[in-house]
Amino acid sequence: MIKITSLTKVYKSKKRRKSTALSDINLTLDDSGLVFVLGKSGSGKSTLLNLIGGLDSITSGKIEVDGNDISDFSEKTFANYRNTHIGFVFQDYHLIDELTVYDNIVLSLNLRRIEDRDKVKSALEKVDLAGYEDRYPTELSGGEQQRVAIARAIVKNPRIILADEPTGNLDTNTAKAIVELLSDLSKECLILIVSHNINDANNYADRIIELSRGKIISDRTKNPDFPDAVRLSEEGLLYPANRPLLDEDIELINSNRTLGIVKRSDKFIPTGENKAEAKKVKIDHKSLTFGKSIALSGKFLKNKIFSITLSSFMVAVIMVIMALAQTIIAFDANRIISEEMNKNGQDSLLLNKGISDEVATRLDGQFYGEATEEDIEAFYNAGYGGKIYPVLNISVPITEFRNSLGIKSSYLSDSVYIRESLGTMIVDEEFFEKKFGKFEYIAKLENPLPEGVIITDYIADAILATNHNYIKRGYEDILGDYVPDGFKYDSVKVSAIVYTGYKERHNALFEKVKEG
Repeated sequence: MIKITSLTKVYKSKKRRKSTALSDINLTLDDSGLVFVLGKSGSGKSTLLNLIGGLDSITSGKIEVDGNDISDFSEKTFANYRNTHIGFVFQDYHLIDELTVYDNIVLSLNLRRIEDRDKVKSALEKVDLAGYEDRYPTELSGGEQQRVAIARAIVKNPRIILADEPTGNLDTNTAKAIVELLSDLSKECLILIVSHNINDANNYADRIIELSRGKIISDRTKNPDFPDAVRLSEEGLLYPANRPLLDEDIELINSNRTLGIVKRSDKFIPTGENKAEAKKVKIDHKSLTFGKSIALSGKFLKNKIFSITLSSFMVAVIMVIMALAQTIIAFDANRIISEEMNKNGQDSLLLNKGISDEVATRLDGQFYGEATEEDIEAFYNAGYGGKIYPVLNISVPITEFRNSLGIKSSYLSDSVYIRESLGTMIVDEEFFEKKFGKFEYIAKLENPLPEGVIITDYIADAILATNHNYIKRGYEDILGDYVPDGFKYDSVKVSAIVYTGYKERHNALFEKVKEG
């Protein structure tokens, strides 16, 4: 079951103008059934699928899938969620030409550390492609390739299948066959189809949701009492609206021309409130093994002139990216960067800004390569539409006096003070929680400082234990302008202190220290 509450997605244009793709969406979707999401281009259809599939970040609101709040997922959990819970079917198939049909499909299982030929065979039988295991995508028609893509999606028994314009590149007859196939599969799982085809929706959908400018303007469910056939009744000759007439229908109408024809158009009725509670389904945490990636690389090296160890390793890395791409395939024009991010289960990109040796010498190490407003604006002017978080790596000094901690000067330590927390980040809090998940704060400013750092309880305890300015004081005293011991003019801005539980985890060590 999917429960969507107050879901909003806002993008920024290259001129940093805000564009709302979805606004205050509230939906509850059952565990099975065929749901069509209709609307004009730009209405928010694909954005809704991307958010449910974990391919894009939520601006505000909540999406709960089988009792799991995906709004709070870390990047790694998102990758596991996509690998185990979601099956994707795209307009362009996204099959790997160098692999056979079998190898394309089994990749979905390999991501869960499963190798099961019977499951692949069963999936191919469901899409009417039994015996196609050893063929290559280039040997198949468009309709057959889409069937392979569907088999790849269903082989892992996903809870949800997301299909974005799955018939967009197919002829009418093939498209009809694909929709009928998805309709049959929807008896076992929930299938969401983004489409422009109103006729397909009317003929096959269990539910039709229509979007316009990021809002739901219509939500209708199939009427169980609707007579989906031309037939005689006490009212006269019943004719369902939007239903193509069959030969037997025409014969029935001609035989009863004297009767009045009653046109029924209530095949879909407003969707009622769903008060069912979702049962929590665990997200598996598995990924492609290194050994499997090496084995897959051999398929790429077959009939190639180079086979040295370095080449094998590079191909193995490429294969890992391509395997992950089947579940989190790029929607971005810059596919190479997107696939590299997918390989690591990331939905954000970290770029380092450097400074020249000349500038570093002139600044005498007192400043860092900080992103300016001009730097950020350059990304938007280049066409980037996502969110940018300026991040600055710094160190928070605890004391100027090495001997206070029993550390002696040596040729290995040449700094004026101890950089006990090298790598602490000045960072937007939203990015911090998006990257590492929700944190428990021991202390936190009500209004975090733009240039403030977030430090751990370990660093805070070190400050309280050794910094003469803070001995016998508390965590709240460190917030704001923190002054390192021995520094008269310099200070560091501290916005929050994060709880890590290090004392509980290393309690045995602390007890030994007390004893000794």
